[in-house]
Amino acid sequence: MKLLGKFFLRFGGLGLFSMMVSMGWISPLWAQAEEPFIDFHSIIEITFAKNLEIAAARFEIEASDYQFRRFERNLSQFVPLIVESTAGRESESFREEGTRLWENEDEAVVSAGFEKEFFDGKQISGVAGMAGSSDGRGDNDHPFIGGEIRFPLFSSFTTLERVTERNFEENELLNAWLDFIDTVRSSISESHEAYVDVEEALGMRLLSEAAIHDFQSLLDSPFMESRENDRLQVKDQIQAFQSESVDFRGEVDSALISLLETLGVDTAGLETIRHLELNGEMYYGNQYINSDIETLIQEAIQEDVEIRVLKIAQSNAELKKRLAKQGKWDIIGKLFGNYDFAQRGDDRRRREGYEVGLGFSIQRNDPKLLLLSMRQADAEIRQFNAQILWRERQVEHLIKRRVSEARTLRQLIDELKASRELRRSVYTQKHQSFLSGEETIDNLIQSRDSLFDTEQDLVERLAKFFEIVIELDVASGYYFKHLGDLVTEIEGAYGINKSRNETSKLNPRTGS
Repeated sequence: MKLLGKFFLRFGGLGLFSMMVSMGWISPLWAQAEEPFIDFHSIIEITFAKNLEIAAARFEIEASDYQFRRFERNLSQFVPLIVESTAGRESESFREEGTRLWENEDEAVVSAGFEKEFFDGKQISGVAGMAGSSDGRGDNDHPFIGGEIRFPLFSSFTTLERVTERNFEENELLNAWLDFIDTVRSSISESHEAYVDVEEALGMRLLSEAAIHDFQSLLDSPFMESRENDRLQVKDQIQAFQSESVDFRGEVDSALISLLETLGVDTAGLETIRHLELNGEMYYGNQYINSDIETLIQEAIQEDVEIRVLKIAQSNAELKKRLAKQGKWDIIGKLFGNYDFAQRGDDRRRREGYEVGLGFSIQRNDPKLLLLSMRQADAEIRQFNAQILWRERQVEHLIKRRVSEARTLRQLIDELKASRELRRSVYTQKHQSFLSGEETIDNLIQSRDSLFDTEQDLVERLAKFFEIVIELDVASGYYFKHLGDLVTEIEGAYGINKSRNETSKLNPRTGS
C-alpha cells in the first residue's frame, strides 16, 4: 500500500497518458519507442509532404500555371523563324509615239526573319533575304536586310486589353492557389484532429485497464479469499471494464487508421506516436492561453496567407483600373530600315541603297469600352475587398471565441485535476479501510467508479481543449508559419513586377 501511495503522488506531476504508464498500470508498445515522431509539429510536415489531397491541389496549381503561362505567351509571342517566298509579275502598258507598248517584269523574293512581340505592345522584327527580277533588259538579283521597331510612346490601352484578356486564366490560377491554401489548412487540421482522437481513445483505454488492474489486485488479495459475495461483485466490475477496454481498443485502431489516412502514410503503429503533455509550461497551444487576444488577432491577420493572396489579386484589379483611366489614347512610334546590297546581273548600274524612316500612329480608343473596363475593375476590387474583410472578421471572431473557450477549459481542467486527486485519495482510504474490515465493497466500488468518471471527464476535456487549439492554429495561420518558405513562395508567385511597366506577372512554383 505504501508503494501504491507513492505511485499516486507521482501521478499528479506527469502528462495525462505518460503518467498512467509511469504508475505501472499498463505498458503499451509505444512506451518502447526510442524516437517517436508523430506529434503536433511533425504532423504538419508529414501531411504537407504525403497527403494526396494536398498533392492533387498542388498539381491543380501546376496545370493552371502552365495554362496561364501558355495564354500569356500567346499574347507576347516570339516567332524565331519566319520564311516567306513570293513570286509575281508586274505588267505595264503605255503609249510611245502612237504605239502601245507592254513592259513585263517578273520578281521573286525569298526571306527569313524573326518577330518578337512584348506584353505592353512593343514589337521588334528583323529579316534577311534575296530578291531577283527579270525584264526585257536582263536578269538581276540582290540580297537585303531590314528591321522594324514599334513602341508605345503614350499607351496603356494595349496593355489593358491584354491584362483583361488573360483575366480568366488569372482567376483560374488565383482560385487554384486559394484551393491549395484551403486544402493545406483542412488536411493538416484533419490530421491533428485524428491525432487527438487517437490520444483520447488511448487515454480511455488506459483508464479502463487501470481500473481492471486495481480490481484484479483487490481480487487477488488474501483478504478476499473467503468473501465470495464481494468477489462476485469485483469480478462483475472487472468484466464491465474489460468490455469497455475492448471497445476503446477498437476506437484506438479506428482512430489510428484515420490518422494514417489523413497523413498519407501507409503504415505506422502506436509506437511512433509522441503523446500529449499539458502539465509543463510549454504544452502545445499554451501561447493562446498566455497571449493578449488583440495581439493574436493582429498577428494572425498580418500573417494570413489567404489575405495576402487576395490583396495581391486586388492590386492587379487596381492596375486594370489605372490602365483604363489612362487608355484614352494610343500613340505608337515606329522606327524602320532596309538595306539593299549591290545588284548582280545584266543591269550595268549595279544599284544599291538603303531606306530608313520614323513614323507615328495616334488612336482614340472607344470610351464606352474603357468605361466598361473601369467598371469591371471596380467590381473586382470590391469583390476582393469583401473577401479580405470577411476573412479578417472570420479570423477575429474565431480567435476571440476559441481563446475564451480554451481559457475556460484550461481552468476546468485544473479543477478536474484537483477533483481527481481528491477522489483518488478517497479511494485509497476506502481501499485501506476495506482491507481492515471497516468499509463495504459497495462503497469501495462506488469510489473507484467515481474516480474513473472524473478521469474520463478529464480526458474528454483535454481532447476538447486540443480541438480548440487546432481551430486556433487554422485561424492564426500557424501551419504556414511552421512550413516556412511556403509563404514566400506564394508571395513570389503572386507578386507584381513593377519593373515591367507595372504589369502583373504570375509565375507560381508548386513546391516540393
